[in-house]
This record gives sequence, structure tokens and C-alpha cells, in this order.
Amino acid sequence: MKAAIKEIVVPCLQGKGFGGLFPNFRRLTPSYIHIMMFNFPTPKNSNAFCVELCVGSAGALNTYFLSRGLNIDQITFGDFKYTARLTPQDPPSDHWWAYKRTSGVQDVGRFTFMGESENSFNALATNLRDVMEQRLDVQLALLESQVKY
Repeated sequence: MKAAIKEIVVPCLQGKGFGGLFPNFRRLTPSYIHIMMFNFPTPKNSNAFCVELCVGSAGALNTYFLSRGLNIDQITFGDFKYTARLTPQDPPSDHWWAYKRTSGVQDVGRFTFMGESENSFNALATNLRDVMEQRLDVQLALLESQVKY
């Protein structure tokens, strides 16, 4: 699954101005830092992943992190409080992309599932890429509206 994400989804992120290495990506704008993380929970045999989104103000970035000698690559999802999960629909919710069938995958509102083969992984990654192209900037803008400087 991770290989399919790297091949299909990461170029989309790079095209949107995100940099970084899998699973953590960052984008700086004049007013904000956007952090996006692919979260594959432990244990390693987990059956699903989510895409965590986070927004912080550029002022906080400069004041709290860079002024203390931290490199932008050391800033992670947990460093800011304005967070959400990427979702294929409104309103944003607790959405997961499942790549192995389990009992929880039947909860269609929470999961996107395409099957367990390599072709299915590519289909799931393509679905995720399409959701990112349509929804990523919309959801980040919603988070930006919550940021207090």
C-alpha cells in the first residue's frame, strides 16, 4: 500500500507545493504552515490508514520553532492543535482508507475499501489522489479559519 501511495499520491502532493519525505509532508504559505501525514497505526499489521491534516500560523512557526533552532523538517503533526482528517465528503469526519478487510470495514461512512490485491492498492491510492485534488485545499482552508494567532 505504501508503495502505491508513493507512486500515485506523492507526485500530487509535490504538485501542490508540499515537500518532505513519506509519511510527513509540509507546505509553507506566507501566513500558514500546512502539515500532512499518512498515519499507519501500530501494530505494523494494521489494516487501514488515515491522512492527518494540520495547520499552524507562520508566526507561531517562526516564534516557537525556527527561533529555537528547529528545522522545518522536525516540525510534525503533533506540534499544532488545528487538525483534521482528509475526508472524501463534507463534513470532515474520522475517515480511513482500508487496504485489508476486517469487521470494521463494513462501516462505509468511515472507510474507503477497494480490495486486497496490488491492483486494489493502486485503485485505493488513485481514489486518495483524486480526493486530495478535490478536497485537500478546501479542508486546509477550513482549518486556517480556526487558527488564532
